[in-house]
Amino acid sequence: MQTYFFTQKRLTLWLVLLLTITLCCSTEAYIDGPWLWMIADGSDIDADNLAIASGGRMTEDHIAKYGVNEGDPLGELQWTRGEIQPTVRCVFLGLWCESNNINELVNAIGLSSNRDINYYSAYALINIISPDDKNDVLMGVGSDDAVKVWLNGEVVHRNNVDRGTEGIQDYFRVNFKAGDNLLLVKVCENRGKWGMFFEIYLNSIDFTLTLPRDFTSPLPTHTTVYFPSSPVQSPTLGELLTFPLNITNGEDVAGYQATVQFDPTALRYVSSTNGDYLRNPFFGKPLIAEDRVTLKAVSFDGESQSNGTLATLTFEVLAVKESTLTLSEVILTNWDAELSYPRVDGESVRQNKDLSEARYTFKIRNPTGGPLNYEIRWTDATSWQTYSLESAYVRTHRWDGDNPPHNYPKIRFDYIAGEGFTYRYYTLDTALLFQDDTGDVPTYFFDWSENKLDLFLDTAAAPSVPRNVVPKETSLSPNYPNPFNPETWIPYQLAKPADVTVSIYSVDGKLVRTLALGHQLAGVYHSRSRAVHWDGRNAFGEPVASGVYFYTLNAGEFTATRKMLIRK
Repeated sequence: MQTYFFTQKRLTLWLVLLLTITLCCSTEAYIDGPWLWMIADGSDIDADNLAIASGGRMTEDHIAKYGVNEGDPLGELQWTRGEIQPTVRCVFLGLWCESNNINELVNAIGLSSNRDINYYSAYALINIISPDDKNDVLMGVGSDDAVKVWLNGEVVHRNNVDRGTEGIQDYFRVNFKAGDNLLLVKVCENRGKWGMFFEIYLNSIDFTLTLPRDFTSPLPTHTTVYFPSSPVQSPTLGELLTFPLNITNGEDVAGYQATVQFDPTALRYVSSTNGDYLRNPFFGKPLIAEDRVTLKAVSFDGESQSNGTLATLTFEVLAVKESTLTLSEVILTNWDAELSYPRVDGESVRQNKDLSEARYTFKIRNPTGGPLNYEIRWTDATSWQTYSLESAYVRTHRWDGDNPPHNYPKIRFDYIAGEGFTYRYYTLDTALLFQDDTGDVPTYFFDWSENKLDLFLDTAAAPSVPRNVVPKETSLSPNYPNPFNPETWIPYQLAKPADVTVSIYSVDGKLVRTLALGHQLAGVYHSRSRAVHWDGRNAFGEPVASGVYFYTLNAGEFTATRKMLIRK
C-alpha cells in the first residue's frame, strides 16, 4: 500500500511537471532575428540612454534613422548579433508566466554576465526588406517593461508600463517602403524579469529580415548644436522672443539641416535669419509645420570651423506658460557632401517655469575646461545614471514623479584631478534644489581646489528678478539654503524705500540676533550680494544650536515672519 502511494504520488508530480512545461511553451511565430543588440544603463523610456552612455556621440534617433554596424562600439561594449528565444517560464500549471528572454540573450551573447540586470535598457535593431510599398501593416510587441519602437527613424509605438510579458501585448500599424526598413526596439527593465516578443503579421514571403546593411550613416562628431540655456522670465502675450541656434567645435562645416520643435499653444514661429557662422550662405526656405520648423543652409564660399551662430529664430508668445524648444534631425555637411551628426543639446530655452514640475530639479554646470564625467541617482533603490558634460555647459536634471524621492539626489564623479577615477559622493538637500516661492532652479558649480573637484552653489541660483524692476509689493521670501549649516541668506523686496531690520528668534520666542540694514531703496534684494546674510551666530558671536528659528522682516509698516532650520 505504501509503495502504491509513493508511485502514485511520483506519477502525479511528473504529470504536473509535464503539464506545466507544455503550457509554458510558445507556439506563435515571433521574430527571433537576426537582431543587433546593445544595452545601456538607465530605465527611463524617454531618456536617450545611448546618448548618455556615449557622451552624445551616439543617439537613439541616429541609430533608428541610419542604423549601426555589427561590432560598432559603445563604451566597452559592441553591437552584437543575437537571436531572441520566445521562452516563457511559469510558476505552476501554466500560471504566473513571464519571460526573461532579453536577460538570457544578453548573457548568451556576452553583453553582460549579470543574470538579474535591473534599471537598464536594451536596444534591438533589425532590417526589414519589403519587395514593394505596404501600408497599414499590423505589428505586435510584448515587453517587460516599457517599450518604444522606431521604424525608419520615426517613433511608431510607445508604451511606458511596468509589467511582465509572456507574448504579444500591444498592437500598432505601420507603413513599409519598398526596400530597406530599419526597425529599432527599446525595452526598459526596472526590476524582475526582462523580456520581449515581436511579430509582423504578414506572410513570410512578403518580407525578409536581415542585419542592417551598408547604410551610409553620418559620422558622429564632437561638434555641438544647441540653444543657450537662458530662461525667459514672465514673457507677455504678443511679445517677440528671439533665440540663437549656436554651434561649437565645428569642423569643416559647409551646410546644415536642423528641425526645431515647439509648443504651438505657447509659441508661434514668426521668422528665422541666417547667422554669422557659414560663409556667404544660401539660406533655404524654412519648412514650417504646426509644431516645428526645419531650417537648411549651405555655404557658397568654403567651410567654417570653431564656434558661431547658425541662425536666429523669432517666436511670438501665445500663452504665458512653460515652453521648451528642442532640436532634432540635425545634420552637418562638408564641402565634399560628407554628412556628420553633431551632438545636440535637447534642453533648450524655458520660460515662466512651472513650479510643480521644477520642484525637484537641479542643474549642473562644468567650467573646468575639460570633459566631466559624473553619475546621478534619485533614490537608493535605483541604479546610477551616467552623464558626460563638456566644458562650460549646463545640464538640467529633473525628478518627474508626483512625489519626492525617498532619498534626495546623490551625485558622484569619476574624473577628479589628482585622484584618477576615485569616486566622490555628494548628497543634495531638497531645500537647496528649489526655492518654493519663485521656481528658480539652483545651479551647482565645480571648482578645482587642492587637486580635487569641489562642489558649491551658484550665487545666481537664488531667486532673481532684474534689479531695475521696482516690485509692486513688499514681501519676505524663504531663506536659502534651508536647512542650513552654518550660514543662510534671507531674500526680500521693497515696493518703496524703508528702514529695514531682520530679527531672529528661537522657537521659544527669545530674541537671538538683530540685523539692522538701515535705509534701503525700493527694489529686489534676492541675490547673495544683496540679501540679508546670517552666519548662524547670536548677538555675542556664539554659534547657535541646531533647531527651528524664526526670522521677522520689519520694513516701514510692513512686517512678515518665516521659519528656518539649522541642522548640524
